[in-house]
Amino acid sequence: MTDVDLLTKLRSSLYIATCADLTPPTGATITYSPSTTPRLVGTVATHTCNTGYTLSSVFTATRMCQSDMQWSGSAPMCECTLLL
Repeated sequence: MTDVDLLTKLRSSLYIATCADLTPPTGATITYSPSTTPRLVGTVATHTCNTGYTLSSVFTATRMCQSDMQWSGSAPMCECTLLL
């Protein structure tokens, strides 16, 4: 086996836990730290509610990518605060 074959075999056997990007809730944006992709274990997703929305008090604004490839916590919700 050549060095190139060995390197190819090693690369194919490496496993890196990542989390899928989150879908922003209505009225919100998500920023990631670090901002690089893929979203590696330890990446923090911060949800920011847009103007006219506030984060529901039962949720936290941040979630972390965990080693089980799931985001911590549950999806937050931004509530509309504008009066029509």
